[in-house]
Amino acid sequence: MCYTVSMAPGPYGSSGGALRLSLCGDVMLTRRLMVFDEDRFLGLRSLLQQADAVFANFESTARHYDEGSPGFTEGTHMTTEPELLDDLKWLGVSFVSTANNHSYDFGEGGVLAGIRALDAARIPHAGTGADLGSALAPAYLDTRAGRIALVACTATFGEADRAIARRTDLQGKPGVNALGFETSYQVASDDVEALRRIGRSIGLDAEAARRRAWFYAEGHAADGGYPFLGRRFTDGDAPAVRTSAIPRDLD
Repeated sequence: MCYTVSMAPGPYGSSGGALRLSLCGDVMLTRRLMVFDEDRFLGLRSLLQQADAVFANFESTARHYDEGSPGFTEGTHMTTEPELLDDLKWLGVSFVSTANNHSYDFGEGGVLAGIRALDAARIPHAGTGADLGSALAPAYLDTRAGRIALVACTATFGEADRAIARRTDLQGKPGVNALGFETSYQVASDDVEALRRIGRSIGLDAEAARRRAWFYAEGHAADGGYPFLGRRFTDGDAPAVRTSAIPRDLD
């Protein structure tokens, strides 16, 4: 997709016009691009290079063979040799998000390797970092039509993928800028009560009480719902699924 974004007038000539922005989808680069010369392929490159800036989601980890260790994943461990980033620039991509479900395929070492590779290739990127502050931070791209700031996050991640903030007593943890969310399932009142009876009978309530005593409890939701086997159920007039972002991550 290609969008033209109007820029507010400013003191510089580059900030008073319109910015032409191309938005690409996922990039999973595993081979060279410069060697191909099919007309339609080169036409795509020509189209992208007409824009002032080209964005893509870097759905991979830029790393060498000995950087990072493969983590647990239900899919493919996506990896891109750092030398191929030159081909990405040749195609026209000028800045990327690194926050996605493949960001942590090779653990903390892979996250840091990807940051080093993109920095070396001079491709602005956002969404991962050596700690939460770095993962939250915007990346900046200067173009002839103005400056772009990119903030990136992902709602598809494992809890271990999260970047952790640096503190005076902790170094922080490399990872992704995660946008967590909570989902509740609205069902009839009788159904919620049936789940409560099952939970009591198979020991779920007793287990929850033990966890609260160990300070592992997430607390009781304001909706008064009932947690059952990893899902939260609430009562209502009609069946519904409700999803909301975790306020801390949204802020």
